[in-house]
Amino acid sequence: MFNKLIKKLLKIKTILILCFLLVSLIVGFVAFYSTTVFDEINSKKQSIIEINSYLKEQQTHLARYQNGNLDSKNQITLLHEHIQTKIDNILIDTPEMHQKDLLELKQLESITYQKQFGEEPSSISNLINTRDSSFDDFLRKNNAHIIRVSEYKKYWGDESTNEQLDKILVNIDKERTFILNFDVKQDNYKDVRQDFRDVNDDVVNDLVSILGNELDLYISSIPNGEPNLIPIKNSLIAQREITSKITSTTFPEVNKKDNLAGIEPTDGKSFTDAKERTILLGAACENNVHALEDAGLVIRERHNVKEVGENKNSIQVLFSVIKCQQGLRVNAEDFMNSKLSINYELNNSIFPAYEKMNDLTSNSVLFYNDSIENKKLEIIGYFIATILFILIFGWFVSNTISKPINNLRHSSREIANGDFNVNIDTSGSGEILELQKDLKKMSDSLAKNVENVVELKIAKAKAEKLKVIDRQKEEFTSMMTHEFKTPLTPIMMWSEMFASKRLGNLSEKQEKAINVIHSNSKILLELISDMLDVQKLDLNEMRFNKTQSTTKQIVNELIENYSVVLKENNIEFDYTKIEEIPVITDTSRIQQVLRIFITNAMDFVPKNDGKIEIKVENQHDGVYFWVIDNGVGISKEHQEKLFHKFYQVDSSFNRRHGGTGLGLAISKGIATSLGGEIGLESEINKGSKFFIKIPKLSITKSTK
Repeated sequence: MFNKLIKKLLKIKTILILCFLLVSLIVGFVAFYSTTVFDEINSKKQSIIEINSYLKEQQTHLARYQNGNLDSKNQITLLHEHIQTKIDNILIDTPEMHQKDLLELKQLESITYQKQFGEEPSSISNLINTRDSSFDDFLRKNNAHIIRVSEYKKYWGDESTNEQLDKILVNIDKERTFILNFDVKQDNYKDVRQDFRDVNDDVVNDLVSILGNELDLYISSIPNGEPNLIPIKNSLIAQREITSKITSTTFPEVNKKDNLAGIEPTDGKSFTDAKERTILLGAACENNVHALEDAGLVIRERHNVKEVGENKNSIQVLFSVIKCQQGLRVNAEDFMNSKLSINYELNNSIFPAYEKMNDLTSNSVLFYNDSIENKKLEIIGYFIATILFILIFGWFVSNTISKPINNLRHSSREIANGDFNVNIDTSGSGEILELQKDLKKMSDSLAKNVENVVELKIAKAKAEKLKVIDRQKEEFTSMMTHEFKTPLTPIMMWSEMFASKRLGNLSEKQEKAINVIHSNSKILLELISDMLDVQKLDLNEMRFNKTQSTTKQIVNELIENYSVVLKENNIEFDYTKIEEIPVITDTSRIQQVLRIFITNAMDFVPKNDGKIEIKVENQHDGVYFWVIDNGVGISKEHQEKLFHKFYQVDSSFNRRHGGTGLGLAISKGIATSLGGEIGLESEINKGSKFFIKIPKLSITKSTK
């Protein structure tokens, strides 16, 4: 009833001052709405301006990327992502009439980006890669070309060919000059390209002329009276005739002399086919030269063989030079074609696309400027209508409920001062009458509640007394645990002495009984120790002694203690993944937690192929100690409760393996007190991974 009365009081009071609050609310709403609308429109307008700026930056970085600045590619990609994201944000709550321009801008920018860095061979990035790799290959082959021609001149050239070789070297240098000066932005780029081709043709023709002279030398040097050399001589003659027809761009048509020359006939007349047939012809000529040398006929005396290569002769060197010249021509053509393709794509596709996108962004800015002006007129109209409504409604409210509310206010003050017998006026109507009746009921109810308050204080005093009793119970439990532990110590000491036969020999039956006493005493002592630890953690009395150590020092003692035990139980023990990490912590408490993990794991791994692994990892949020087993695993529903006191996953496990369910609760308390945490990862039939995490080098004094 009290809540009901409060609600009605608040409702009536709200109506009473509604005219004043409503004025503030509506004015505030109009101001907020106008601010929000204008901010939203201005935000979208500003985003369009930023997109326009990003587009200009893309063009700047594209020019830098074209000139070899690889970082510009990353900048263009980043700007592309910004543009796409901003357009997606602008499209939210954007009028349909304007969405068309934004979607066109988004699609056009995406297509333009793909033309720059897509997978297609015609993309700018692929064309630039082709341009740069072709240029590098051209320069490399051009340098190699000069070396090979100079090599030939040094070792096989004679006076009759030196002038021709000098001309070749000059033309090779011209080739480099033409390629370096090839610029599609210059009006004479076609002339430069043709000049390169003409010079390239001259080099090939001069090389072929020298090759013909060499073949003539070989043919004329073969004696006519040697029957076994006649096939070689005829083959060389056929090769000479084919060689005389080689040009830089074509190759002679197929005829029966190709077979005689030792090469496979082809129908190609393209530059590539000419290169392939030159390679075949070179191999055939080299075979014939080697055959002559095998027959003991040395046509040309070679000097400084080690510098030239033991398997090289004048024919081989010439064909190497011709093939290099042809490959150089391929690289040069690829370089020039890629530069032309880049220029075409930029001028006919990408730059026009950027101009279109600039137009679209300009139109969007104009659209949002118009939207701002329209919203201003709309908000002014809403504001005038709101003021008129508030004035009319405020007049109505002030003349209908002000007087009854004042009477109720007076009665409420009397009740608040403790006068629950105040005379409450009930002459109102509607909700006012209901409020007056509810206020009277509340006054009667408050009188009764005074009695309830006294009873509540009595109940609270009883609760405090029970709390003291619980504390005394905890202290009594702690004391009794200590008292139980005191007699166990001499029992274990005497049982150990009897078992070690230091007090004399025992019969087999006596020895068995002593072992049972010692074993059960040890179990009881462990249970008492667990209860003591739990009690200390509950009372915040467990002490910790933090010292500087390393993870290996902490783990090594456990490895020594458990290696033999695990081996006797046919359990594989893996401790190969221990990182050497300096820590400041309570090493004995960490070892206590790890012993609990290992002992639990020993109970649940398979008998014949059990495996337990202990490892340490240095992660970004702390140092992790892991104990991993291949046991039965733990379901998700049990994992959250596993660290509660006395909790057992299954009563059948409890009977089968024993234990109080305190070990993991103690481990959690230790981990928390050391500023770390504890946890596990497990699935049924897939084993379990328990860990304790401690802070990295948390250097503090020994704390309680």
